Amino acid sequence: MPKNIPSPATSCATGRERAGTFKDRIILERDPHRLIEGCVLTAYAVESHQAYIYIRGEYGLPIRRVSRAVEEAYAAGYLGKNILGSGFDCDLTVYAGAGAYICGRKQASSIPWKESAATPGSSPPFRPWSASMAGPP
Repeated sequence: MPKNIPSPATSCATGRERAGTFKDRIILERDPHRLIEGCVLTAYAVESHQAYIYIRGEYGLPIRRVSRAVEEAYAAGYLGKNILGSGFDCDLTVYAGAGAYICGRKQASSIPWKESAATPGSSPPFRPWSASMAGPP
């Protein structure tokens, strides 16, 4: 990766606020360590040192289970500095959503990352190639 481009952040958005979507919930409740492993592998593949997991706010039990699994992963050396002596660092943060008024729209799941509840408003242009949360893609 060129040195003048900031390190990317990886993200995993679960339970995309669509009615009737429960597939993510099963993974979050029953096997959160698999999700964490996938986040770390993805971060390693794209040379990212920061990963985020977004979980819809209505998922109380999954939020608690994934948060606990993240704590366990840090304690076991699977997250943080020098993961398992590899020289690779990766921090992982769990965000609980505030609910999305604009259900199903692309920007709805990005609003809670900004630590505010979703509210109605105009649609910004969707240009995934132009920028990411942390800057350039």
